[in-house]
Amino acid sequence: NEIMFDPASAQERDAYVELFNRSDEAVNISGWRLRDAIDFDFPNNTILGPGEVLVVAKDAVHLRSLYPGLNTVNCVGDYNGRLSNRGERIELNKPDELMATNRIGQLETNHIHITIDEVTYGQGGRWSDWTAGGGSSLELRHPNADPNLAPNWGASDESSKSEWVTVEATGVMDNGYADAYQLHVTLLGAGEVLLDNVEVIPAGGNNLLSNPSFETGTDDWIFQGNHNGSIWEPNEGDNSSGSLRIRTTGRGDTGSNRIRIQLPTTLSSGTVVTLRARARWLKGNPNLLLRLRGNWHEALGYTLTTYQLGTPGQPNSLLRDNIGPAITDTRHFPPLPPANAPVLVLAKVDDPDGLSSLAVRYRIDPTYDFITVAMTNNGAGLYSTIIPGQPSG
Repeated sequence: NEIMFDPASAQERDAYVELFNRSDEAVNISGWRLRDAIDFDFPNNTILGPGEVLVVAKDAVHLRSLYPGLNTVNCVGDYNGRLSNRGERIELNKPDELMATNRIGQLETNHIHITIDEVTYGQGGRWSDWTAGGGSSLELRHPNADPNLAPNWGASDESSKSEWVTVEATGVMDNGYADAYQLHVTLLGAGEVLLDNVEVIPAGGNNLLSNPSFETGTDDWIFQGNHNGSIWEPNEGDNSSGSLRIRTTGRGDTGSNRIRIQLPTTLSSGTVVTLRARARWLKGNPNLLLRLRGNWHEALGYTLTTYQLGTPGQPNSLLRDNIGPAITDTRHFPPLPPANAPVLVLAKVDDPDGLSSLAVRYRIDPTYDFITVAMTNNGAGLYSTIIPGQPSG
């Protein structure tokens, strides 16, 4: 139901796997096992009630101390092995006995284990970038969804868990290489952070920035490279209504991957300067860097304030009553269709609630021609009808 395989703390003892009983009856899982990536045998008298969860921890005592909702009943351990940060298979199996007659007519009992559930999880792509050290666990979005399909999983929502922190440094401008007439802001990896109340204060002076709290938007701020997805956040700030939501797909640098703003004056070598801002971590890399152009002075801050990440022992943050179909292995033939040629579109579609119909909108670039493929369940399976469509802009 949930996997924390690469904790933001980089501490293996923060890892865990969670089971969920989706049935209407209590299940005795005594003697059941987790195998493959990790090894754990469930002890005697382990009963999982209907709708209940059970967390299996790498370090159960530590995990219980970290999450107030965990106890000796809903959190067990310790499992052997480790959950690979690059993806691995986890199997849940149960013991059973198989009776058979041998070649000489004697009755034999063979002890076997039956696979009840399994998942081969991954990192990145449709498995989400935020579960690979980015603070989130992998959560199953619906208990009846096929766990072997990446679209049925998602990164737990951690955006409300960290508090506002101050990133600050005061120092002498020295060892720079270019004119210091800009402030640069970057994250040191893919992630999202809220930024507010930004200050550049020379000794004996005032803040050089005219809109430090983003109350009037992000005018004069330039978003570049992998930081280009950053936006104004009008509904949340540090004791104010607005802030800047930094969104980046990778590490910032002194070149084109950064956020920058022009200063009204060029700061001189030897000046004592304070760089300061308030920030709140949302997801991904928590390291925020404020830097004067030319590397004259910088302030580095760690914005993650909690390690109570994921939802062990609690309902998944992504849990929904209806998650829609998981569409995988999508492809079409021919790969580059010529004009007026028929196109075959193939995909695997899976939905835990069943599927009565499916419509696919297919766009051919660069002419933006469309066709609609309507798929209907006729009782024996899905069949398709191609309906000519019109460009919609």
